[in-house]
Amino acid sequence: NGEPVGSDTSFPYEALLTASASAGSMTVQARATDMGGNVALSNTLVFQVASDTVAPTIVAIDPADGAAAPEGLQQVTVRFSEALAPASVSGSSFRVVTGGQTVAPLGVDLLSEGRLVQLRFAGLAAGDYQLVIDAEAVTDLAGNALGAVDVVSDFTLTSEAVTWINPAGGFWDDPANWAGGVLPGPDDNVV
Repeated sequence: NGEPVGSDTSFPYEALLTASASAGSMTVQARATDMGGNVALSNTLVFQVASDTVAPTIVAIDPADGAAAPEGLQQVTVRFSEALAPASVSGSSFRVVTGGQTVAPLGVDLLSEGRLVQLRFAGLAAGDYQLVIDAEAVTDLAGNALGAVDVVSDFTLTSEAVTWINPAGGFWDDPANWAGGVLPGPDDNVV
């Protein structure tokens, strides 16, 4: 219909377009304008649009299932394969639980064009946690549910950490820069 539906001002140039819910054809043409105001149009492309029947999938969870991290964690994120329906993303469909109790987030945000869910916290204390996603309630823009069974991912926050104590900076491999005079190992949490 000639209406702009997306723009991108930085390389690599891309636009994510959402087709109508019904199958049919979609015509796309890109227009580029350089800093001098010169305009060029791409060839007109016609796509046959099919109804979306594919459920979203989880691409990554941070912290990952089984991960250990230092206490004070302020966000838990879940990246999806496609955009989610904003109404399906809430504190009841994405929960962090410890000791059988849900930890109330400061906020639940839908970012990265609807493909990233972020739960924000003031700072979680040391302990064992679970991220619980209500898979039936979480849907993509076409209404396809993530699944039929809750997705559960476990992580642990520890108070045990090796702490940097040199406010002036210094070398990582100098024990004098670390609390207790001990260098952190590959499995240590560093603060």
